[in-house]
Amino acid sequence: MEYFAEHPIVNLKNIQNICSSAPDVGSCFFAFFNLFGSIVLLPIYLADTHGLYATLAGMVLGPGGVGNTDSHACSRQACDKVNPKGLLAFGIIGPRIRHINVPIQSAR
Repeated sequence: MEYFAEHPIVNLKNIQNICSSAPDVGSCFFAFFNLFGSIVLLPIYLADTHGLYATLAGMVLGPGGVGNTDSHACSRQACDKVNPKGLLAFGIIGPRIRHINVPIQSAR
């Protein structure tokens, strides 16, 4: 049905072209990998390395999820007002700048 529609929601004819479908599969893989890492592996790692229970590990990581949700809303509004390429560059480079010359602190 979608294939023969005049204005389809998802243009299935693009999937036939390997040049346009291969990057989509690759980006879906990395998106799933990131989601799996942040939802499953990060709480397990935190609980294992710091000896926390699962509930406490979730309470530690919970504010990061709220901040992530807020940043998505702010970036969506900022893309309407400024050049999205600058925001993308800041999003890629910005978090890495804070890791330069950060002294290692012991939790004990």
